[in-house]
Amino acid sequence: IPTSGSPPAQRSAATTTAPPEIQEKAPHPTSGSPPVLLGPGDGVNLMMFGDTTSKRNEVGITPTGKISYLQAQDIPAAGLTLDQLRDRITTALSRYYQNPRLIITPAGFNSRRVYLLGKVIKKGPVNFDRPLSILEAVTEAGGFETGLFQSNTVELADLGRSFLARQGQRIPVDFVALFNQGDVSQNLPLQPGDYLYFPSANSNEIFVFGNVNVQGSQGLLAHTTVTSVVATAGGFTKKAYPHRVLVIRGTLSQPQTHIVDMDAVLSGREKGFRLEPKDIVYISDRPWARAEQILDYALSAFVMGSISTYANSQVLPLVTKPLFGE
Repeated sequence: IPTSGSPPAQRSAATTTAPPEIQEKAPHPTSGSPPVLLGPGDGVNLMMFGDTTSKRNEVGITPTGKISYLQAQDIPAAGLTLDQLRDRITTALSRYYQNPRLIITPAGFNSRRVYLLGKVIKKGPVNFDRPLSILEAVTEAGGFETGLFQSNTVELADLGRSFLARQGQRIPVDFVALFNQGDVSQNLPLQPGDYLYFPSANSNEIFVFGNVNVQGSQGLLAHTTVTSVVATAGGFTKKAYPHRVLVIRGTLSQPQTHIVDMDAVLSGREKGFRLEPKDIVYISDRPWARAEQILDYALSAFVMGSISTYANSQVLPLVTKPLFGE
């Protein structure tokens, strides 16, 4: 290896094939799965074949997405596969070595994560270092929390209100069919950045989203109505369309919808609409005729609001802890 200030020396590298036990151990995605890409916080093991002194374990990719190894300094690594990174480092080392053969294996995939929230035993991020399904991710999280009800052990997760969120959108999954009926067609493959949320089955909350001044959950009291939750939420915003307020009840996979005309309620022409635990109240910013027109918007607001509230309070400290190699 040349010292500082000396001209690059050409060094021979072995040309025999690396034995199987040190061949690259990159995850092998299933057919049709996207390739595994590296990101900040990931780590790799590196070695020039035939030169044990060049071995470097747990070399981390920096927050800026770069990696350094021997004379190959600040090599862009984020967004590359292991094969692509090996080629890029090999090209840089070719200035200093003759026919360098680089062995690279993963040491940790901290940038690729899925997040499990709610009533699972181990909340927070799960490393996505291999293809994962919903069932596998829940298993990685230790399964659901349990409690005692009438001397029987029961799971505390509300499967009917559980959801999978990807890039801000709810992915349709029937969690009741998956976990209670063994319907494996609902066991979808996950992608990095996915959120799985399993709310409490004992929740006594209602949720209000859309065009009110304070969105989020509220405790359900006796005789809680749409009128009272809107008042607790600070009232309608200037953009609100209060003539038709949507109330969603039941499971997310088979929601029941109710339409409340707040003008009629406030004028005394209709009675107040009584709410039940876990109801979702959504106030649109534009006129609509059928519940189906805004149902997706309402459920998306519920999904993103739930993720934001739960992740900020209980998961963010885990997600922001120092990553591998920092």
